Amino acid sequence: MAEGWGGVGPEGRCFVVTGGASGLGRAAAARLAGSGAAAVVIAARGAQRAREVALEVQGSAGGTGRVLGLDLDLTDLSSVLAFPGKLREAGISRVHGLLLNAGVMFPPERWETAKGWEATVATNHLGHFALANVVMPFLVAGGSDGHGAARVVMHSSMAHSMCRGDSPLDFSVDGFPHYRRKAYGRTKVYAESKAMNIFHAAEFNRRLVALGLDGLVEAMACHPGASPTELQRHMGRLGALYQWVGPLARLLGLSHLPEEACLPLLRGALDQSLSPGAFVGPKWYVAGPPVVAPSHLSGFLGGEQGEQIAGNLWDRSVELTGTDLQAVPD
Repeated sequence: MAEGWGGVGPEGRCFVVTGGASGLGRAAAARLAGSGAAAVVIAARGAQRAREVALEVQGSAGGTGRVLGLDLDLTDLSSVLAFPGKLREAGISRVHGLLLNAGVMFPPERWETAKGWEATVATNHLGHFALANVVMPFLVAGGSDGHGAARVVMHSSMAHSMCRGDSPLDFSVDGFPHYRRKAYGRTKVYAESKAMNIFHAAEFNRRLVALGLDGLVEAMACHPGASPTELQRHMGRLGALYQWVGPLARLLGLSHLPEEACLPLLRGALDQSLSPGAFVGPKWYVAGPPVVAPSHLSGFLGGEQGEQIAGNLWDRSVELTGTDLQAVPD
């Protein structure tokens, strides 16, 4: 699986995949399980569904490691905060790869969580932000056992390219995290949530350095290109058309199957030659083998204003979720 990548394979390592019950998450979990991972945790909404998919992946992958299904609702902060306890109960003491894959795209109307957060940004950013923070002790343990630095991989999207200019994120009173109706547009919110993934990765690495945890844990970001999955289920006729023309799009090199589209996510998790903050995507943008290339925000992120926005997003996310990166006791 990692041929041509400068790193170790998944053998003997533990991975957590959010949204692992379907689409790219399931494809990634299956490839990890079939390639010798010691444990793959499928984190998905609904304990029964997560367990059923884990059994299916275990049966089809043919690996010798464990495949576990654990309940995780990223829109419910209590579920996220309870997740480390579920890992411990399952006998997981270290995590070598946290693949933040779960996502919501283009719901038919504005949905919000019990806290009033818009559901797309709650799932795609805030839930993952809190999860990465509370799983940090497991990641530090994974990064300390000789397999190389543990990886946190934020799964972004081509849609992040829609967020440009000096103010790529809406921090107005009606914007993040509520995106009230006057500030809401499902395309806008999805694009901003995917840009947040890239800002999150950049600031995550800066905070790791400040805590002296660099070298033990690293954050990457990636995008899958174009691939037909359940993510398009809310797109109505356009989604149906996208599924219908899928074979022709793949023939023309304009799309690829989930089993191929998950490779940027896996390269971000496995390739130890990547520098912290690397952005991985398909070679031909919509399809192709996973390569390292700058995101549309890379230049902006390297400047003072980009760092300020990343820091502001982090600080507001800490305030909202009550979680932050902490130094891990020896």
